[in-house]
Amino acid sequence: MKKDAYFTVEATFVVTITMLLVVAVLYTGLYVHDRIITETVTERWTARWEHQTEEEKFSVGKFKKKLNKELSEKLFLVPIYGVDVEEKMTSLSICVRYGLPVSLSFLKRVWGGENGERKETVKATRIQPAKIKWDADAVKQEKGAEND
Repeated sequence: MKKDAYFTVEATFVVTITMLLVVAVLYTGLYVHDRIITETVTERWTARWEHQTEEEKFSVGKFKKKLNKELSEKLFLVPIYGVDVEEKMTSLSICVRYGLPVSLSFLKRVWGGENGERKETVKATRIQPAKIKWDADAVKQEKGAEND
């Protein structure tokens, strides 16, 4: 049974395009997975940081190291560049910087800025009226003692 040559050529293009589409869909799925994992793990660690007690409180460096380690273990494509923590009296902000898993530098700059870096930021508000009032009263007493 003989086939004309154009069937082979058409099949080559169809299979190639189909494989590229399948790889693109899988790659996109892994990237979406990494974005979701980055957000949920960061939110969980932010909640853990926010609700820690004074006895069990760990340092910012230890927090960054643990968050970075857990993210590195669970992500498939995205490299973690760093974790930034901004702790204020009434708020907490955790920023995870990661790279885009794209090898074309043009696309990296378009989607991720100059160096291809993206950020995932989680912010939490700390409302602890009793502690804030106690701290404010303590500061007032210290100022009153200095004026005497």
